[in-house]
Amino acid sequence: DTVGDLAMSAASVTDLKKQRDRLMEELSLERERTLQALNELEASRAAVREADLALREERKVNETLYARLKDEANRATEAESSSTTIRDQTASRLAEVTIKREEAGEKIRVLTQRLAESEHRRRQAEDVVQGLQRQFAAITAS
Repeated sequence: DTVGDLAMSAASVTDLKKQRDRLMEELSLERERTLQALNELEASRAAVREADLALREERKVNETLYARLKDEANRATEAESSSTTIRDQTASRLAEVTIKREEAGEKIRVLTQRLAESEHRRRQAEDVVQGLQRQFAAITAS
């Protein structure tokens, strides 16, 4: 009986050892998988940190570009406003010059007319003087 019990106990111990060895092997495999998963998780975290850093840098660049574009737009608006003011001032000056030119043209017409009248009177006076000189010459000759 005891030998049979011992043989069963030895078989049972052998089975238990095999189960223990199998469980230890499974535990070792599970440990390796867990370590691999942890390594992959750490690599993913590192990639996320790098992507986050890249996004922050890109955001800074975009904010800088936006500020520059906004400044350029403001300068363009100011330049357009200034250009409109200059254009309006130029149109006003052109209108003033046109009026002065028309006034000067009218003065020239009046002066030209006066000059023509004066020239006509001068010719008439010369004709009168020549007539008087002939009459005087005729009187002194007789």
